[in-house]
Amino acid sequence: PLSEEGRDAPVKKTPAPLQLRMRESTMSTSTSRSLIPVPLLDYVAVAGTQLKMLADLAKIYDVPFHQERGKSIVMSLLGSLGMGTLAMGSFVSLLKVLPGVGLASLASVPIICAAVTYAVGKIFIQHFASGGTFLTFKPEAVREHFKAAFREGVEEARKMNAGNAPASPVAASK
Repeated sequence: PLSEEGRDAPVKKTPAPLQLRMRESTMSTSTSRSLIPVPLLDYVAVAGTQLKMLADLAKIYDVPFHQERGKSIVMSLLGSLGMGTLAMGSFVSLLKVLPGVGLASLASVPIICAAVTYAVGKIFIQHFASGGTFLTFKPEAVREHFKAAFREGVEEARKMNAGNAPASPVAASK
């Protein structure tokens, strides 16, 4: 598992292409669901997508899935991004109701949602691959690691939204 300082401990298993493709596919689904025209419903749909990803990853790693624990972990991780990021995302989502102005949300909401999905997937792939479970996951220990993964996710989402192939090991192996 990740150490108390949030640095990577030695990982027993390297994430397989299946897990990486799953994360990329879930990023695409999150991007699509972020375009739901009803403010904040987009975030509910994306959260459901992320929980499904966690359930699928748990199944791959033979880890019991705990939906309520998964929800609280994801919310805790989101809190590590800071109120500015979360408030901006919510504000932009609310802009969807304003004619013309709502188009601005089409640029940033999908990137934020895909980046959060990327970061959640990356953190959990590493945690499960190193033998961790939902019960041993400590969000406070990975806050900085999650922020870094979110920044990586923003770049991946921009590439994905620009029509470029993701710069992941999976994409390179195709």
